[in-house]
Amino acid sequence: MQLSRTLQATILGGSFAGFAHAFLVYGLFSLFEYQAVVPNAPMTALLLGSFCLGFIAVGCSLYTRLLTPGIGFGALVTVVSVVELATPGPERIGELGGAIVVDGAFYVLWYAESWAVWLSLLLVGAIAEYALRSRYELGSDGIRTLPTLTRSRSTGITVVGTVSILVGIAVLTQLEASHNWDLAGSILGGGFAAVATVIALGAVLGRGLLAPAALYAVVVPTAMYTEVFTVPESGMHVLAIGVLAAASIGIVVLETAIRTGIRRVRSARSLSDGTLPSAADSPEHHAD
Repeated sequence: MQLSRTLQATILGGSFAGFAHAFLVYGLFSLFEYQAVVPNAPMTALLLGSFCLGFIAVGCSLYTRLLTPGIGFGALVTVVSVVELATPGPERIGELGGAIVVDGAFYVLWYAESWAVWLSLLLVGAIAEYALRSRYELGSDGIRTLPTLTRSRSTGITVVGTVSILVGIAVLTQLEASHNWDLAGSILGGGFAAVATVIALGAVLGRGLLAPAALYAVVVPTAMYTEVFTVPESGMHVLAIGVLAAASIGIVVLETAIRTGIRRVRSARSLSDGTLPSAADSPEHHAD
């Protein structure tokens, strides 16, 4: 079976990005001699995860022409690389009770270990971008090879549910691996993230609501950045995701009420002017 040109370009471009990303991670490991400082680091798993992150993020952009996965991945890699190169490497200063004592930050190691978190958030961004571009006609003609998620409720529910579960699992795994959380706390954090994702994506995909997705884009990535790169002990960042999940329901209701009020005002003005309001004035006009 012969692959289409689009699929061939996706596989080749994604593979190149995946291997280049894995090579970059390995290069930074070698440059700062991470193997000597943390000899137990699972290099094979880290490099495989790095490949998957690059392959899927860039491949998704090539296949669909959505910008968020590829640009977000490039920005993430650039920031981590610059910070790693600008920061003195970690140093092994001794042992205590059989454990290695290390001084310094492990930015590239933390980044590589958390690849699933960043990949799941890039997929969330891709769906949100698709919803906004298709619903508000922001360059929607450039999107290709995607189902009409905004018109098929069952497909939309499946996609939103799947990505939300991936986010929840990624966050749960990250919290559990940090050793700052017990299993119950990790499950709770993953559940918060999954619920917040369902509400944000469901709102923007189903009704074109912007506020839940905008707050999600600020709170969840910031919380996970805090968890991955600052190794906090307070847990307030995870609590922020829980607050977002709870508040998002009210935000959906509030934005819906505001939009309904605006439409009623426009309808009243149109009737007073002797004209009928156009369905295109409503952001929900694309939905079933």
